[in-house]
Amino acid sequence: MGNRYRLALLVEAPLPKDPDRSHLADAIHFMDLIDLADEELPAAKAAVERSKAAAVTARMDLEKHQQWLGHHQELYTETVKGCERHLKREAFIAACKQAAWIPVQLLTTAWSGLSHAALAYPRRRSLRASLMDRIQGLDHSSELKFAQQLQERIQAMDRRGLR
Repeated sequence: MGNRYRLALLVEAPLPKDPDRSHLADAIHFMDLIDLADEELPAAKAAVERSKAAAVTARMDLEKHQQWLGHHQELYTETVKGCERHLKREAFIAACKQAAWIPVQLLTTAWSGLSHAALAYPRRRSLRASLMDRIQGLDHSSELKFAQQLQERIQAMDRRGLR
């Protein structure tokens, strides 16, 4: 509302003979407020338009980021599944390796026992022979009694298969 409407209002209304001047100051103040509102209205409208544009831009950015997040969540899920498969494969391979070592350990233990027995057998025979020689070399009666007990023990061991 420009100045021309304000003039039209003043001209059309009949003026009283003795106007009340108290209302005139209020009317002037009211007109000043209208002029101020007219001056600030384009700036306010521009601010509202900028706010609307910012809201539209923010909504578009939000949708774009939600799409990005959804895509990356899918990638993350696929990566986690791949890692789980990899860990299961590694656990399976470790179990297979452990199972493969069992026969090797059994063979090693058996071979070790056999080699100890094989090495001990000739020594045992030589010890038995030297013991028998010493027993026969004894000529005292107390030693003879001890020798007979030893001989009986050796024969008992032979019967049980300990040698």
